[in-house]
Parts: sequence; structure tokens; C-alpha cells
Amino acid sequence: MIVAQSAVLAAVYVTLIPALWRMTTVGKPARLRVGLLAAAARFLLTAAVATVIVWHNLTSRSAFLIWLAITYVVLIKVETWAFIYWSKTLDKRL
Repeated sequence: MIVAQSAVLAAVYVTLIPALWRMTTVGKPARLRVGLLAAAARFLLTAAVATVIVWHNLTSRSAFLIWLAITYVVLIKVETWAFIYWSKTLDKRL
């Protein structure tokens, strides 16, 4: 459980923070594209890390993949909220 949650949290951190900063430098129409690219990068990074962990049998496969999926779905909601909030904040500020 901890390995799966750590993998997803690391992927979210690595992709979300740069995307939020990038959103401050682009115009309003490009913010959606930045968010979508960050989501795609997060998915690819999470899939790559999961593949390495499963391939090397570092943990129980079924438990790891179930917790990975649960954590990923929950953090999609959190990331979506963060992007919406940040976009609204930028609209007020700019």
C-alpha cells in the first residue's frame, strides 16, 4: 500500500508543481493544454514506475496494482481541483 501510494504521490508532485508554475506564464486558453499535458505526463510516469516495480517483483503484484489504482483515482480528483482552483486564482490575479 505504501509503495503504491508513494509512487503515485511522487508522480503527481513531479508533474503538478511544474504545471502550476507554467500556468502562470501562459495565457488563459493555454492553461487547459498545460493541465492536460501534466495529466498525460503523470499517467506515463506512473505507468513506468509501476512497470518497474511489478517487473522486479518488489512487492505483491495484485495488492500493489489495486492500491495504485485506488490512489491514482483519488489523486485525479485532487489534481483536477488544484488546477481549477489555481486557474481561478490566476484569473483574479491577472
